[in-house]
Amino acid sequence: MELFLTYVIKVNLVISLLFTAWYVVMRKNKFFRQNRFALLVIIQLSFIMPFAPAILPTTFANQISLETAGSAIPDPLPAVTGSRQVPSYAKAPGAARGRTYVARFLWSTGLLYIFISGLLLLRLVNQLLNVSSIIRKCGKVRSHGVTYCEPADSIAPFSFFNFIVVHRKAYSQEQYVQIISHEYVHSDEWHSVDTLLAELTQILLWPNPLTGLLKRCLRANLEFLADDRVIRSGIDGKAYQLNILRFASARANVSFTTGYSSLIIKERIRMINATQTPEKRRYNSLLLLPLLALGYGVVSPAYAQQNEVPTVAEQAELKAIGGYYGLKYHHDIRIRVSPRDGRLKLLQLWDDHEITFKKQSHLTFYNEEKKFRLDFVKDKEGKIAGVIGMRKDRWIKLRADDPNVKNESKTIREVIAD
Repeated sequence: MELFLTYVIKVNLVISLLFTAWYVVMRKNKFFRQNRFALLVIIQLSFIMPFAPAILPTTFANQISLETAGSAIPDPLPAVTGSRQVPSYAKAPGAARGRTYVARFLWSTGLLYIFISGLLLLRLVNQLLNVSSIIRKCGKVRSHGVTYCEPADSIAPFSFFNFIVVHRKAYSQEQYVQIISHEYVHSDEWHSVDTLLAELTQILLWPNPLTGLLKRCLRANLEFLADDRVIRSGIDGKAYQLNILRFASARANVSFTTGYSSLIIKERIRMINATQTPEKRRYNSLLLLPLLALGYGVVSPAYAQQNEVPTVAEQAELKAIGGYYGLKYHHDIRIRVSPRDGRLKLLQLWDDHEITFKKQSHLTFYNEEKKFRLDFVKDKEGKIAGVIGMRKDRWIKLRADDPNVKNESKTIREVIAD
């Protein structure tokens, strides 16, 4: 569930960034096809970009001496002779409970998010069924790939894919021709795909208010595009605008259909009479490219510079890391580190619990599930001298002749039981 919520957050970040840039730079121009393309690309990239491969490497400074590490990191345990305390993260009942609470919260939040999205999706399905019912009850005439539907009752004209619904008897011949011309553009250019995509985007990203504004801008641009094509076809512009005003009080039947009686009448008339945007402003869209790169950098996870198959040098390093480590001041509390398949296996000898670590960077290994980090340190001679667990607990690498290493028969459980 954490991955799902992280993905949703990333999608919201990208779509907010790119749409805001489009709104500022491109919204008022008359390059309607360019605007349509830009809005569709913004929607699609927002959902795709979080899956893009990472390009930013992660680097850590790990070449620190044991003395430097010791002075920089305070002792987690008191230096009391004979004390046998297991590190906090090893026992970690409180930390485990904390992780459980966080996991429950994430699951609850994710399920609530999905539930609300599901309700909104059901509403959209219900609207689709209503449109299907209206079309099914209409008388139909098919011509040039378009089905003209005439309902029995007078309803606001609209189109949905290749279906154009108009109550012919409610309009004069001139009005009817203009309405059909307008709706034919919507049908011919598949504007219903755009509106459905915008609806689904708002459903999936419902907490983000910008998705509602994006949907309105996308629908308005489709109306501008249809009006522009109708005017260019030779229909009288003034008569067309007067006809639009007659439908100022009419409402679309459902939100995702493209309708002649759109409520954005003022904006449509303003766009019809606006002067053509200078051609050089068409290149303003290039200003979105830096923001596109920024959005990619924000949502792209960093990767560690490493190979899946360890090199000879890396294998030698892993071998040098392997061995027994004793907790500083309490060498009888031990862990065993073993390289295996290019990764590290850490065995807690007091409870035989094993944890697998993946290399994150030079001398740094990480377990994602437990958020457990190991930083190995070298002495002045360049040999592995110890490891710092969770950035606080310091372990000293035990020599092969150390009695704690030789005495394999006496486990830590026996030491603690004593």
